[in-house]
Amino acid sequence: MSPIPDDQQPLNQYHELCTSRFFMWPTLTGWPFWWGILKVWLPVLLLAGGLTASTLSLPHDWLSLVIISTCCAHGMVVLVLARLYLGWLHIEHRLRSPEVVYEESGWYDGTVYEKTTTELTQERLVAQHQVTPVVQRLGRYLVGLTLVVVAEWAVWVVT
Repeated sequence: MSPIPDDQQPLNQYHELCTSRFFMWPTLTGWPFWWGILKVWLPVLLLAGGLTASTLSLPHDWLSLVIISTCCAHGMVVLVLARLYLGWLHIEHRLRSPEVVYEESGWYDGTVYEKTTTELTQERLVAQHQVTPVVQRLGRYLVGLTLVVVAEWAVWVVT
């Protein structure tokens, strides 16, 4: 039996991540995943559009309005995806690591526990088959959308 508190055990942290409403989102595929992105993107687009429209001369700067609004909306999605990516990456690292650093009492008395071979094998299998695909997919979306934001910004600067 491991001395690690239940809430700091990597497998328990993984299960907690999977049941979290926010962190569960990247495990979804197809339309449910894209619906989550749309729920972040659309309100930011509308808010940014309203704020931008109040500062621009609309008949002349409608292209700037569209570019700035979509850049803000895409930028917010990038921030959300970055948070998801970092959370899943952290769990992947804890599952793959042969040692677990944990706090016994919360007073910065960090202790290191060496995983048994069975624990290590089980956790690495979970990491390889459950967590790594999510991390890779989030990484691809994050890079792609960041490039879109940079391209939008470049178009706005040029216009």
